[in-house]
Amino acid sequence: MTTSFRKTAIKLAGILAIGLFGIVLILYFKLAVTFLGFFESMETDSPESKSAFVLKRHENQVITDVRQLLFQQFSDLLKEPEAYGKLIRQECHIFPEGELFGYIFPLFSYAHIALENPQLRDFALSKSADMISLAIPEVERQVSPPGGRLGNLRDFNDEATYLGQFNMALGYYRMLGGDGRFDKIHKAVSEALFRALLKNNAFPLNSYPERIWTFDTVPCLVSLRLCDKATGSKRYESVIKEHLKWMRENGTEPETGLPYSVVSESGKPKIVVAPRGCDISWRIALLNLLDADYSRSLYRNYTAHFWREQFLLSGFSEWSEYAEGEADIDSGPIITDVGFAATGLGIGTVLLMDDTERLTRLTEQFGNVDMIKSMAGYARDFDPVAALIQGDKYYTGFLFGDICLFYAISWNKAVIDEFGDKNMTMK
Repeated sequence: MTTSFRKTAIKLAGILAIGLFGIVLILYFKLAVTFLGFFESMETDSPESKSAFVLKRHENQVITDVRQLLFQQFSDLLKEPEAYGKLIRQECHIFPEGELFGYIFPLFSYAHIALENPQLRDFALSKSADMISLAIPEVERQVSPPGGRLGNLRDFNDEATYLGQFNMALGYYRMLGGDGRFDKIHKAVSEALFRALLKNNAFPLNSYPERIWTFDTVPCLVSLRLCDKATGSKRYESVIKEHLKWMRENGTEPETGLPYSVVSESGKPKIVVAPRGCDISWRIALLNLLDADYSRSLYRNYTAHFWREQFLLSGFSEWSEYAEGEADIDSGPIITDVGFAATGLGIGTVLLMDDTERLTRLTEQFGNVDMIKSMAGYARDFDPVAALIQGDKYYTGFLFGDICLFYAISWNKAVIDEFGDKNMTMK
C-alpha cells in the first residue's frame, strides 16, 4: 500500500465518522431530554457550571436539545485542556485530521453558538485560545514548516486540508474579538495559501501531496476572507473570486450544476470523481461565508438531484442519478440510497438554508429507535470506526462522532450575519 493511498483511505475514514452520528443520535435522545429538563429548571451563572447556560432555543426541539447537551458535554471536557488533548490523541489519532478537527471543530461550534448568545463570547474566546494552542503542534507536525514553526511558513507544502481548516480557526478567533497572540502565524499561513492560489491560477490546491479533493480549497478561501475581515483589507478578494469562477465554469458537472469532488494532480485539470454528497453537504455551508447567493443556488441543485424521500428514511444521497457508486468509508453506510455522511453533514446546511420542511423530516426520523438500531448494524461493518464505539461514554458512541455532531448542529443564521458577505456574489 502506497503512502498516498494509505493517507487517502484514512482521510475517508474521517468523513465516515461525521456521518455516523445520525444513526446513533436517538439511542440517547431520551437521556438528552431528561438532562435538558434539569438544565432549564436551574439558575445559570457560569457556562462551565453544571447548571449550564441555556442556549437560544431553535424552533426545532431536537436541534435545541442536542445543541444544549453537547454544549454542556464539551464545556466539561474542555475544563482541562491538556487532559482533553490527551483524549484527542488517544481516540482520534486514527484519522489524519482527527487530531486537528478534535480541536478546531469545538472552536467553530462555540463560536457559532456565541454568535447567537453574545454573553458567551468571552467563554468562546477562552476555549478558542486553548484549542488553537493545542492544535499548533499537530499542524506543525503535519506541515513541517521551516524550523518547525508555523510563523516561518512560506510554502503551503501541498497541505491545503490542514492549513485551510486551521487558518479558519485563527480567523474565527480574531473575528470573535481575540487578541493578537496568534497574528504572526495567521499572517504566515494566509500568505502561504495566497501565494499557492496565485501560482495555481485558481485551480484547486493539493489537499495532500499528490491528491486533490476540490472541497479542501474552500476552507482555504474562507480563511482568507476571515483574515481580510480581521485586518480590514481586501488583499485576498481577487483569489477568492477567481477560484469561485473556476468552480462555476470549469469545476461544475453540467448535469447537476454541482462541483466535482475530486480532480487529478495539480496542473492536470482532469475530472476523476463526480459530485458526492459527503462533499457537497459540507461545501454549501462554507460557501455561505463567501457568496450566499451562489451557495443557495447550489442548494437548490443539491436538493433537486440528491434529496431522497423514502418510506421511513429521508436524507441526502451520496450520488446523483447521473453517477454510480457504492458505499465506502467515505460515504458511510448507504441505506435505500440515503448516505449517512451526506445526511449528517447536511443537517448544518439545512439549518443555514432555513429549510424547515427538510429539517423536520430529518429530525422526525430520530424518534424511530428500532429503525436506527437496525441501521447501526450496517455502520459497524465499517472499520476502523467500529472499534472506536464505546457505548454510553459519548452521545454518539465515540468522541469523534460527538465532535462532528457538535459542529454540524451549531450552524445558525447569526454566523452568516457576522462572517458572511453577500456582496461577494458574482453575477
